[in-house]
Amino acid sequence: MKLSKSKIITFLSCPMLFRTEYILGQYHTQNFWEYNGKLIHSLIEHYWKNAKIVDGNLVYDKDSFVPEVSEQGYNIHEKFNKARKNFISFQLNRFNELKLKNKLDIFYPAIVEEKLEDYENELNGIPDWVEVDENGEYGIAELKTNRNFLFDEYWFELVFYAILLKNTKNIDVKYGVVYNPVVGKYEKRYIIEEDLKWCQEIIDYVRMCINNSNYAHLPGCKCNNFSAKWAPEE
Repeated sequence: MKLSKSKIITFLSCPMLFRTEYILGQYHTQNFWEYNGKLIHSLIEHYWKNAKIVDGNLVYDKDSFVPEVSEQGYNIHEKFNKARKNFISFQLNRFNELKLKNKLDIFYPAIVEEKLEDYENELNGIPDWVEVDENGEYGIAELKTNRNFLFDEYWFELVFYAILLKNTKNIDVKYGVVYNPVVGKYEKRYIIEEDLKWCQEIIDYVRMCINNSNYAHLPGCKCNNFSAKWAPEE
């Protein structure tokens, strides 16, 4: 089985949920907040494909992105509109900063929503985007939409994507950054060798458990994720 950051995080949070979804193939129904997050990610992809520099100015029609209504009938939410406004404003500020420094050549990301396949190590994933900073260093960027902005919660997936990019494109990722357009914040941290080793140990551990069909409870796991999605009456 190929492992993605989502599979690994699901396993670590609830092995029973992992087994139900990824082994038995019984996926839960998408809820409203998952739908809203998916919409915002679609907006970001649309933005990077359509934002243009014309006569030295950044041009993007914010109304050109038309969200799809979900199968459950969910419609767009104020959270989405706030995220759209904050993200576009943030990128405009970054554009102006780079313009002042004559560095507009690094405004656009190197990779946007591209599926990476590491066949040798059986890993895959789709990072939100890979950017290049003013020093020419590569960074992995993830977009998050929850109101409680806790950077440490996302450190594993940032380092996971750093490993994946090294294995698939020989890109040395120097830092990870999380953008939260809902609250209008972002945070950046450099990735060191110890982080890569730590992440690889987690990957190896989850792989070992799956290979041995070990879906026993982990220390501290109360299967809250499983209960919320599959057995609310319990």
